[in-house]
Order: sequence, then C-alpha cells, then structure tokens
Amino acid sequence: MIALLSGGGAGDEYVGNYISEAFRPAKEGDDFFDIFQYQTGKYKEYIQPHRNDFLKEQWDGLRIDILFVDLAKTLELHDHIVKQFYPCLVAGESLLMHQDFYHCWNPYIRITMQFLKHCFENLDGFIPMSSRLFLLKEAITRVCTQ
Repeated sequence: MIALLSGGGAGDEYVGNYISEAFRPAKEGDDFFDIFQYQTGKYKEYIQPHRNDFLKEQWDGLRIDILFVDLAKTLELHDHIVKQFYPCLVAGESLLMHQDFYHCWNPYIRITMQFLKHCFENLDGFIPMSSRLFLLKEAITRVCTQ
C-alpha cells in the first residue's frame, strides 16, 4: 500500500502555471486532486490518499520502506516529516528520496541530512538541481528527530 500524504494543492505560482499548461487552468492555492486521480486511476487500489492538514497527520508507526519527500516546502513541514516518518525507516533497507534537496529555499533539508549523516548513505552522484537518494544505515531514534 502506498500512503500519499499531501494537501493536493498548487503551493507555488510555478506549480499553478505548470498545471495550467499541462492539464487545465490553475493558480497558486488551487486543488488539483482531480489530476492526481486521473494520473493514478489504474493504481487506485494501491494508493491511500490523505488530503488533510499535513501538520495534523500522525503516522501509525508502521515501517516505511520508501519515503519520497516532496512536501518539505517549509521548516515546519520538514520538521513534521522528520519527526513522524524518519523513525519508521528500517536500517539497511529503507530508502529516502528528497525531491527538493538542492532547492535554495529549503536549506533545512541539507542541514538535517548533514546532522544525520552517520545514519544515511548517499546512493547517487552529485546531480545539480535534482533529488537526492539515501539508504538508511543506522536506525533513527525519536531523540535524534527532536
């Protein structure tokens, strides 16, 4: 099962512009869940979307094999991701992909990964303006995420 936790909205003007060009008229703040449903329709039995306020979401503590993060747009969102999800990654098995690792507006992602460098192994080479892929080497405790 894939749990998708997202507000489902165009958080930035450039996202709204892209949606307008590729799918239908949209502006910053608009909901695009209909596009998500269209694009993932044939896999809907495997996806469990959560469209709530992400900062109020609580993970159930189940193991996470792959954590793809494209929601760490603010420090508050990033901190919630780290506290809720990182402790559920499995050492030696779980992968973490950070979509906005190199984005200049999100320095806290790189700072956190530097702080936790003893726990993660980078699996990709340097690719400017791209995501980063990590393997969890050492379990992360809740203490590390405070």
